[in-house]
Amino acid sequence: MKATEPIRFAVRALLVLATVAWQADETLAQAPEPEPAAEPEASKTDDEETWLTTDATRKDASFVATATETLSRDPRNYFADEEFHQGWIRIPGMPAEVRFGGFIQLNLVHDFQAAGLSTGEFIPSLIPVPTDLTPNTNFDVQSTRFIFESRIKVDKAWTKVSRVPREWVSVFLSMDFAGDTSASTPVPRLRQAYVTYSGLLVGRALGTFFDAQTWPDIFDLEGPNAMTAKRTEMVRFSYGIVQTADVQVPDKVIVTAAIENPETSVTNATNLKAWPGVVARLDLNYDWGHMSFMGIGRQLIAESTAGVGRDSQYAGSGAVNWKINIPGSQARTASAPSDDLLGQVAYGTAGGNYIQDLVALGGQDGYFDDVTQQILTQRQLAAWGGYEHSWADRWHSAFMAGYILVSNLDLEPDDAYQSSIYALTNIIFRPIPRFAIACEYYFGQRRDKDGQRGNAHRLMGVFKFTI
Repeated sequence: MKATEPIRFAVRALLVLATVAWQADETLAQAPEPEPAAEPEASKTDDEETWLTTDATRKDASFVATATETLSRDPRNYFADEEFHQGWIRIPGMPAEVRFGGFIQLNLVHDFQAAGLSTGEFIPSLIPVPTDLTPNTNFDVQSTRFIFESRIKVDKAWTKVSRVPREWVSVFLSMDFAGDTSASTPVPRLRQAYVTYSGLLVGRALGTFFDAQTWPDIFDLEGPNAMTAKRTEMVRFSYGIVQTADVQVPDKVIVTAAIENPETSVTNATNLKAWPGVVARLDLNYDWGHMSFMGIGRQLIAESTAGVGRDSQYAGSGAVNWKINIPGSQARTASAPSDDLLGQVAYGTAGGNYIQDLVALGGQDGYFDDVTQQILTQRQLAAWGGYEHSWADRWHSAFMAGYILVSNLDLEPDDAYQSSIYALTNIIFRPIPRFAIACEYYFGQRRDKDGQRGNAHRLMGVFKFTI
């Protein structure tokens, strides 16, 4: 027997135990520093040696490779029961894997007023003023999601903390069928398409000014009206400055910087593009929950529709997000999530193209004054909060409320949007893994500059099966 055989056997045994018990970090932290690995035997190829390690730590590597991708990934894209490590298909002869996922979702929507809203999205800013009281019912599958992921291991870099390979090139694609929510036939729509490597992300993803970890347990595509959820093209880099020994959770402190696709949305103007938006962000992940702090700077540039001039202005906004675990509530699982308090507050002049209600409405970055030939910016306050509660095993509810206020300008018309209110409550039943049945009630109100209001009520039943 070779002198190195006991060492090789011990290493393999530790990897097997890590797969079964999910405690590889603690085991390796207590073990002495291993001796250098021996050269592979002639009967084993380099590819087989690579996948010996990968197979044993696959559940960890699949998540560690995307530890900072929680900044971009829509939480509804994840597999049921947070099974990050499942579903991967190895490509023979290559250090690469692929997997497919998504969910099928049927919405049964009844609007008590013909509010002109999309079937899969409840958007208070689009409620007509005054409101048409004609009811409307519709069924749709536009929220249905398809996901493709691939990852390629590019080297054997090992971290000092967990000794799990982090150096993967990952590709993520997702699409739904909400390309035209007014169409009777679902229209495919690309949601995200990005590549990540060692904290670098390039492509189209959920914006850095959005915290995916605070997405509530609801089924509407839009989410709370005041949420800064926007998908856009970007180049982003994230780095864990305080790493965690537990590979099943993100690093404790993550700093992020990004440049994002420049877009301007000014009323009474032709919108142009110049310099990209710049976003800085700090994420905190601890036992008590999660918080993030972020700021964005944008250049707004537009020219008058009357052709009398062009102007540019700089705008900035800041936001704080939280998801706090309530002490004493049980650990989060798919059938019985923990009780959480979650929400966001955002304020500034750069949110017109990021806040959900304002993005849907358009033109909320400001107003172009033809007399002064200037862009007059608007201040936006957006806040939402929620409480998630488990009633019993398999029974869960969410309670949400949101509010937006825009500082109207004197030269805006009387029917200009001023504020909106959003409220939601639901009851969710998960009888078996991957399957959910829910009923959600929505209330929305839009208020215009002149004080006129429009209200809308919606009831939605949901059947969702996660693939």
